[in-house]
Amino acid sequence: MRAKAAKFREAAEYFQQAAVWKPDLAGLDRNWGFAAFRAELYSEAIPPLERQLTASPQDAFVRQLLGLSYFMTDNFAKTAEVFRLFLQDPPDDPGLLYAWGTSLVRIRQTESAMGIFRRLLEQNADNPAVHLLLGQAYAQQDQFGDSLKELQNALKINPQLPEAHYYEGLVYLRQSDFDSAAREFRDELEIRPGDPVTTYHLGFALLFKGEAAAAAARFRDAIKARPEYELAHFELGRALLQTGDVTGAIASLEAARKLAPDRDATYYQLSQAYRRAGRTEDGRVALTTYQKLMEQSRLKKRESLESAKPLMARGIFLRRIRIFY
Repeated sequence: MRAKAAKFREAAEYFQQAAVWKPDLAGLDRNWGFAAFRAELYSEAIPPLERQLTASPQDAFVRQLLGLSYFMTDNFAKTAEVFRLFLQDPPDDPGLLYAWGTSLVRIRQTESAMGIFRRLLEQNADNPAVHLLLGQAYAQQDQFGDSLKELQNALKINPQLPEAHYYEGLVYLRQSDFDSAAREFRDELEIRPGDPVTTYHLGFALLFKGEAAAAAARFRDAIKARPEYELAHFELGRALLQTGDVTGAIASLEAARKLAPDRDATYYQLSQAYRRAGRTEDGRVALTTYQKLMEQSRLKKRESLESAKPLMARGIFLRRIRIFY
């Protein structure tokens, strides 16, 4: 495979040079984009493929290559835009459907994503990754029962599938089932030991179960793995405040404030911690800042709703794979 990639890389370099001395060479952009794509030079493939698709918008092959190149460079909005013309007659290519559906999930067009994943599922019923993605899409639509069903289907096929237990845990959190959430996050950590995001969410579930000391230990683990994990600092502060460690709570909340100075909730928690420490003036300042940030947030939401009214009136409202042709 490396040898093939090297050959295509040489070809891409040739076409790049050809573009200098004869930019209007017939088929140049199509061949250049194809060679760069096969060489896994996705960023380099995009400009010639864009030009070719503009010149020949009915070229389905170029459309597929361009969409997949966007996908491999994490431009999910562009991926969805390029593939939109396939809606009437979607290709059966599983790689394309995977990239398309995943991109729709990432830009939160989950209803459309589920349609793509259902089509993909018809062809790949035994692929756990497809069930995982469909489970995520259902969760974003608040269809928690369907989400859990798909996530459990994924785990039946592959009990060691990364992220399946994690997303089950998130669904249980949304349902306020903190016991089940904690269980799923622990199961995920058996598969991905030390993952800071899963560790944080385990701490979050434990905190809501009333196990503040155990939660604090998990938040510390998450911070050790990712020192700038602002939410972990914030929740650690909340947990320590519940255990009575006011000094530790203040230190953690001040660390969270430094990492995210505009998060209003941090100032509210700090106001409570400062008052408990006898720092009345600091508590007053923190509470005033909290109130100001809350008011700013309220005004921004109002402005956002006002600007969205014309659109609303018209009714407009995590993973890579390698694909070879």
